[in-house]
Amino acid sequence: MNDELDGLFQQMTTPPSPWIDMPKVALPLSVPRLIEHGMIELGSLPKPLQNKQKKGVLELVVFLDALGGIEKRKPKEISPMDVVIPEQAYGSALRFVVTLDGKGNVQFIAPAEWREGEYEKKIENWLRMQRFVPSKSVSLEVGEVTVRVEVKNHAGN
Repeated sequence: MNDELDGLFQQMTTPPSPWIDMPKVALPLSVPRLIEHGMIELGSLPKPLQNKQKKGVLELVVFLDALGGIEKRKPKEISPMDVVIPEQAYGSALRFVVTLDGKGNVQFIAPAEWREGEYEKKIENWLRMQRFVPSKSVSLEVGEVTVRVEVKNHAGN
């Protein structure tokens, strides 16, 4: 009976196929048949298209959004921005916490996300000069203002 158990144990622990020894020299890789068939069916890949968009004048467009208590007091018109905007800031958004008085003047402003840089400080100063819609209330109202600068490409100029 011990011999039968030993034989059964050997069958269970021995792999069903013998191990294959690694070759001493690397064998050449062959291309799978699927790839060969795909090349016949599809052909080679086309060359990438060149960008034919003409480079022209970039127009920077400033968007100002207000949230919180000052959402309805967003300025109807914003003054032009006399700030040099670095290319890495195109499309970025700067958020500020703003306190407005009843006349629509900015009484307090602070960045919602701290960033050090001359550009951010100039945007903050520009935002401080904006006139928001007046309120009937004499109390101060707090909200968040987002300033986004987007780029429009005018081709052919």
